[in-house]
Amino acid sequence: MRTLGLVSIVVCAALLLVGGCGARPDPPEKPVPTEKPDPRENLDTAIAEGIRLLEAEDYTGFFMTFAPPALIKEMTESGELDDILERFVEGKAAGALEDLKQIKGTTSTLSPDGKEATFRLPSAPWGDTITFIKVGKYWYISN
Repeated sequence: MRTLGLVSIVVCAALLLVGGCGARPDPPEKPVPTEKPDPRENLDTAIAEGIRLLEAEDYTGFFMTFAPPALIKEMTESGELDDILERFVEGKAAGALEDLKQIKGTTSTLSPDGKEATFRLPSAPWGDTITFIKVGKYWYISN
């Protein structure tokens, strides 16, 4: 009886070495999913995302993505958000798209603390600008 038990142990040990006897190989490691960074973390990608949203005519998405959070909160609490969104779509969305296209690939002037970036519009050399502000880790349009 001891011989049979010893033989079973030896056979199992041999099978383990070649991958048998109930032993399962470790599953291949799955790559850890990485969260795609928010485009607003970087000015260049923020501008590209703004253009993408406006070209897709996702005006509400653009407004809610690029209006500073404090402004969204204020407009929501005052009940003005829908009216302001409607005015943006009717009067400013097309201009915002053209302005973003103009500043794409240009250099901004950064404030000393690095939390405000101002772009001069090439079509308005005497003073029209777009200013982005950084709140937390995201850039928002402040004008």
